[in-house]
Amino acid sequence: MGDTTVLDIIDTAVKIGLGGMIAGVSGYFALMKREKMALNREKTARKENQTIALAEKQIEFQFETLISLQDTLTKFVRLTGQCQHADSMEFKEKGTWQKSMLPDNVSNGVMEKTQLLHILKTRVRDERIRKKVIELIDLSVTVQLATNEQKSQDCMVRMSEKVTEIFEIIERLFDQIHETT
Repeated sequence: MGDTTVLDIIDTAVKIGLGGMIAGVSGYFALMKREKMALNREKTARKENQTIALAEKQIEFQFETLISLQDTLTKFVRLTGQCQHADSMEFKEKGTWQKSMLPDNVSNGVMEKTQLLHILKTRVRDERIRKKVIELIDLSVTVQLATNEQKSQDCMVRMSEKVTEIFEIIERLFDQIHETT
């Protein structure tokens, strides 16, 4: 035992140093792997949070659009009814149908609400609503261009039915929105 040489000491030191170095390098790579995994988990969590936030914004946007659509539909049908009423009053007074200009506020109101309906329908995801809004606008035009009172009244009744159909679809969509939130 006492015959330890300098070479033995160096050999032992190298082995200890090499073992320590190997342990240090292994520890470094293990640490790097854990860091990379932690960063990947954070990145995945951020993406999931962004996806959830985007979905929530889309739901909120759809909800607000549907509320605006309901309000605009109601005003649009009322304005169309005012067109029909103006024609009916003229018919009672003069015996002619649709020979006078509509009051500016009614004419401009119908135009503005028609434009707004076109905007809102493009924002709604539900194709059934889009189709029915177009049908409703077409019925309004038919009311305004009707050649007699009966045709105008028939279209007003169909408009009322169409609005009811749209509102029923919107109600179901609201139910779906509330189920997801």
